[in-house]
Amino acid sequence: MIIYLGELMKIVTTPMCEEILIMAGINEYMINKEPDKEQADFAVVLSETETFMDSLKVKLNTFSQIHESVLKTVEILNPPVSNQNLSSDLSKSISKISPWADSHQKKILSENNRKIKVKVYSQFLKDIIEDMGFDVADENPDYVVFPDYLENQIKKDEVISHSNAQCGLSKNAENFSKNDNTDIVFVKYIKVPSHGDVPINPLERATMRYKLLEGELCMKP
Repeated sequence: MIIYLGELMKIVTTPMCEEILIMAGINEYMINKEPDKEQADFAVVLSETETFMDSLKVKLNTFSQIHESVLKTVEILNPPVSNQNLSSDLSKSISKISPWADSHQKKILSENNRKIKVKVYSQFLKDIIEDMGFDVADENPDYVVFPDYLENQIKKDEVISHSNAQCGLSKNAENFSKNDNTDIVFVKYIKVPSHGDVPINPLERATMRYKLLEGELCMKP
């Protein structure tokens, strides 16, 4: 129970953020994809979500962002029963989920990624690509990474056309031929699920995206 101005605080969150409240020890809240439709005092929402009420806007793209969001939620909402060792316990539990969630393993894994140039569309993917240690570059990339909802725009903006898919590419990766009026350059384009076909749990969502990108990017073409 959280008291606000002498009364029980009414908290609302979205399905994508509910797990943050659970990890923070908050157990009384409402869930709505459109928080402003609820009669609430405070909202915990994704950073891109617009709301008129007081809110905590969180980023949940990387494992470190998830960790920080839980701690920030505790700091602001101050649940009556809180874990004094929450930061350490969170680090230990999250690090078991993926090697990319463990700072030591991530340092080792990302060492060679600096040599790989990646052009990125959308901020949420840029957060992950940078966290994995890749060189974010707009010029002469080895890969182009984009969210599924921008697929048509990418084809238009990059002035590309489909080439014959090469053997061994995953369903998320395609080769396109890019015509720059000189030579035909083959660049690997990788489509990443955004919000439609991903787990609601942010840890599972991050694990899926990191695994997908690791499989496609960690060997230079």
